[in-house]
Amino acid sequence: MNKLVQINKDDIAFDPDSIGEMLTSCLKRKKICVLAGACETFSTLIVSFEPSPVRSKGKIVLAPIPGEGPDEVCASIAGRYGSGFSLRSSFHMDDSLWGLFLQE
Repeated sequence: MNKLVQINKDDIAFDPDSIGEMLTSCLKRKKICVLAGACETFSTLIVSFEPSPVRSKGKIVLAPIPGEGPDEVCASIAGRYGSGFSLRSSFHMDDSLWGLFLQE
């Protein structure tokens, strides 16, 4: 059974590092799970964790994705990937695009 965590986007805007740490702690619980992805409603990000036979050693990071068009956004995502950050989902906050990244 998957575990769903609801986060108010205002909390992400206030302190994205703490929210990332809280989500990372979900990967370290007794029941082994992996970050499956996320979806958004107008004011809430819903993050899904699924059971796994292997524990993830990654860190979850929430960060803005710079760029206004597809080419700039692709370049931003590729740059983060080159630094070890794998995009798992994206969401909008105010007028910005944000990413939910897993750094392994």
